[in-house]
Amino acid sequence: MVRLSSLIVFLFMLTNSSVSLASIVTISQKPGRADNGAFGKLGANWEQKTGNTEKLALGGFFNGGYILDQNSFLWLATIEEEKSLGVVTSESSLLHLRHRYAFTDWLDSEMFVQQARNPFNRLKRRRLAGVGTRFSLQKAAETGLSLYFGLALMREHEVLESAGEDAETTTDDGIYETRASSYLFLTYDWGEGRTFNQTVYYQPLADYAKNFRSISQTSITLPLTKTISFELSYQFSRDSYPPEGVEPTDSQFKNSITLEL
Repeated sequence: MVRLSSLIVFLFMLTNSSVSLASIVTISQKPGRADNGAFGKLGANWEQKTGNTEKLALGGFFNGGYILDQNSFLWLATIEEEKSLGVVTSESSLLHLRHRYAFTDWLDSEMFVQQARNPFNRLKRRRLAGVGTRFSLQKAAETGLSLYFGLALMREHEVLESAGEDAETTTDDGIYETRASSYLFLTYDWGEGRTFNQTVYYQPLADYAKNFRSISQTSITLPLTKTISFELSYQFSRDSYPPEGVEPTDSQFKNSITLEL
């Protein structure tokens, strides 16, 4: 299985000479889950403004995976669309695939590929491939608290949209860079399906640490039924060297309804 995952990552890099870093994402199966089989979660979110600003933003995601002995195959797909006065003004999407192999109770290897598009950040296309390791610092057991730390190395390729007629347009050749990545993931289950999640990422260029991307993702999940939950999330991100015309910091609140499969 490990060799198969390595081959998948290699073929992705070979057939897409545009391999790239992540839009930073959190993707994980439920802490402590060890039984074989598939699992998944569907989600939908929305935002509407009226009055001076007429805007409707709709989004959805599918997060799931399959566990086979020491192997975990994980995926995340998201899409968001924004409309103003009935006209679609922007669309963003992301697809992330990851393989995790458990060597011991506290040490895993990770391999992942990703493709993303985000016009809000002038991102026409971003692709990535990376390898790394994850350490389990604390597992739920009786406390309900789980804590993980991860390290990885990623190769990225980005193609940007033009910033305007007078701005320099990035060609389809794009930008190739290598980044290191570290993350800390904390999840706390205080019973009856109520969970708190916190993830912090830091991703500097491998050869220039002042060029970095960081993100903090916080979410609270409250069950409405056995399979349906309400999720409130907040995300704050920073890019020390953003594209021209893009702010270095960004924040986002989301309300979501999720369906456990």
